[in-house]
Amino acid sequence: MNELKTKTEKTTDGALKRNPWRRLPKGGKIAVIVVGILAVLAVLAALYVNGKLDLLRYDDGSVSEMGEIGAEEDQDLDGTGLTHTEADMAVPEGSPFADEDVLNILLIGTDERTEAVNDADAFTHLNQLDGTEDTTEFSDDARSDSMILVSLDIKDHVIRLVSIERGTGVPILLDGYEDQYDWITHTFRYGGAKLTMDTVEDCFNVQVDHYVRFNFNSFVQIVDAVGGIDLNLTEDEAKALNWEVPSNSMLIVNHVDPGPNHFDGYTALQYARLRKIDNDWKRVERQRTVIKAVLDQVQNASVMELDNLLNTILPLIQTNFTKSEIAALLVQLPGFLGCDVQQMSMPLQGTYGVRTGMDDRLMYDPDWVVNIKALQDFLYDDKTAEEVIAATPETAEAAEPEAGEETETPTDFGILTDIAGENGTTYANLFTVILDSQYDDLWLSKAAAIVGEDAAQENVDYLKSFISADIYGEEAVEAYKDAGYFMFDCWYLADVDTFTFDGVTTKLTDGSEQTHTYEYLGSYQLGEGEMMTYGGETFDASFPVDVYKTADDAGEFTYFLFRDDTMQTTWHIEFRYGSDLDQLLKYMEGPYAYWLSAGIDADASPETIDSVIDLFVSENLGGEE
Repeated sequence: MNELKTKTEKTTDGALKRNPWRRLPKGGKIAVIVVGILAVLAVLAALYVNGKLDLLRYDDGSVSEMGEIGAEEDQDLDGTGLTHTEADMAVPEGSPFADEDVLNILLIGTDERTEAVNDADAFTHLNQLDGTEDTTEFSDDARSDSMILVSLDIKDHVIRLVSIERGTGVPILLDGYEDQYDWITHTFRYGGAKLTMDTVEDCFNVQVDHYVRFNFNSFVQIVDAVGGIDLNLTEDEAKALNWEVPSNSMLIVNHVDPGPNHFDGYTALQYARLRKIDNDWKRVERQRTVIKAVLDQVQNASVMELDNLLNTILPLIQTNFTKSEIAALLVQLPGFLGCDVQQMSMPLQGTYGVRTGMDDRLMYDPDWVVNIKALQDFLYDDKTAEEVIAATPETAEAAEPEAGEETETPTDFGILTDIAGENGTTYANLFTVILDSQYDDLWLSKAAAIVGEDAAQENVDYLKSFISADIYGEEAVEAYKDAGYFMFDCWYLADVDTFTFDGVTTKLTDGSEQTHTYEYLGSYQLGEGEMMTYGGETFDASFPVDVYKTADDAGEFTYFLFRDDTMQTTWHIEFRYGSDLDQLLKYMEGPYAYWLSAGIDADASPETIDSVIDLFVSENLGGEE
């Protein structure tokens, strides 16, 4: 007789045991299956995240050897209108303020260009910018080009971006540097990310939890990885990207127009570094604008796109985050998708003067008490930038414009008003002044800092010939048609020694004095439709100019064309003049071909002479923008 098959089993001691799975209700079985699946998924997710985090470059931010800043570096800070402070700098003592619900990350953008910076061809290919085979390698000798404190409010899910002006004067917190002060951006060269973090904490009295570092090439690839970014350009920004960036740095960017544009990483990098058209304050504002635009792109990405983004972006980043810290942060990230992003710059407008620090370098001298309070209010007290600025009396008349806000500029006489000065300004021929033999050593020292002492004289001779050619018109067209570069006759024509502007009239000194009153006609395009070959690349040669006309019988002085280039940003002006407007608006043909004149304040100080020579050498030898 067969034994009955049962659903019972015998234990080792002979007792009967029931199968618990069979005793579970249907809902319980489903729950167990779900939990099992979730456990497997959790393990897989952990393995996935761990694998992704292996792509990051982990570094505590310290350096084995302290770097140096050359005495000639960064001697271009604009202290116009600021009070010079002679008293000892006083940074308030106290422990950095912290909040468990706020995570502060110092975002550091570095310039890896070292030896390659001396090679003009390096600017034609971004993969050579850092002078290494690996386009994303980080150098201990890099320069810190930008600093943004990214503050994450975990509780309320708000992102706050605080730009720290690179020329802010700070104490060097290293042995042997007691009572020495320099730009905050230089702290990275002295002591790496660790020293920069310590300096921000010490001076601004806010805790800096971590740092994240990227370089120029990383920046380009990150923007491209998110599919590019959308930016809204002012007329000046579009003009600078289309003309001044290619002509000064040999980088060819995509053509852009005022208004909305879609940027690739290459062009976005140049946008983020623009400062000659206005100042460093607008530059850091542009950097924050780019970051926000990247965040906007990321929050709309699909799961597959996010995976691809991580694969591209993570290897481009260096940080002192640990894997466990990042994993904890990742849990919070969904709450930040589509969150509010607020922005501000430090120090606040109206709260700083200037002082002289190491190597007689000018630097901004903040009122630390005011700026510390403002920053803490912004990061920890749920106040907007506008509320912080409004509560700071020093900023009442000097508040920085909101992002996208246009500043009011004179319209009656355009740039003529801007360059005139309060009581009129007399301009002498720029190159007659700076080519004087008394400045030969200055030229050589500026060039040597970029190309080395052995090549300095050769490069200086080249630069001087580059700007002092005395041909124009058809002779210039013939001479330069196959050159692959362009030259300017930057000398005054028609025996003019000086020009004096008072905002309405122009006085010409040419042996006999003539005075003319000019009417502002508006902005015109010089060289419209003309293409130029420069550095082996061909691009649009046109650029806007302000045009003036006198009703007088003034011959060659009937029309004046001014570039939007002021003493406040370049220490000189550029212009052309002539009797035929149609011919003047041509750039590479006709009687005025290739000719632009340049002027400098006739009473220019030695500091101004130093600045304009430094600017000319650095731009044309491929140095720091």
